[in-house]
Amino acid sequence: MHLLLIIVLPLQECDYLRALAKPRLQTSTVVDVKTGKGIESKVRTSSGMFLSSEEKTYQVVQ
Repeated sequence: MHLLLIIVLPLQECDYLRALAKPRLQTSTVVDVKTGKGIESKVRTSSGMFLSSEEKTYQVVQ
């Protein structure tokens, strides 16, 4: 099953989320099958960040 979800945010909200995320972006990791820990991959090129529970209470993030 595939799901396509399209969410359109106002430009100001997109700018806010980018500014919040940019300094905290980290290279995404994969699970090392031997240790079970996250390791960087030479083929995975994405990055991500997480919001704190306090940040999730802002109207723009809900």
